[in-house]
Amino acid sequence: MCRELLAIGNCSIDSDETFADGYTNGNFYYDNPRHPRPQTSEEIHTFIQQNMADTRQPLAWNVGFIVGWLAALTENEQRELQVQPVYIERTVSASSEAFSLLVPVFASLS
Repeated sequence: MCRELLAIGNCSIDSDETFADGYTNGNFYYDNPRHPRPQTSEEIHTFIQQNMADTRQPLAWNVGFIVGWLAALTENEQRELQVQPVYIERTVSASSEAFSLLVPVFASLS
């Protein structure tokens, strides 16, 4: 049986062929345009539960699929979700003087 080294973020996984195949499929599955963005915690919970219970593939494949999907989730969300401050001018009164402040409000660019 072949072994494969999978790079995930700052780490790597020495995986068997079954896990690696599931990982690759999970990674590609994440890029399916039918999936809503952003994902809710309930959707992720359901996804993991359903895939762990799926009997069409061995457990090692299912775990690889979930890990591949999660790896794609973190890679894609980091690229898509860039946060940049937007400044709003606010007028503040202090006793008899008024002055303006630039207040940062963070907004998503995606």
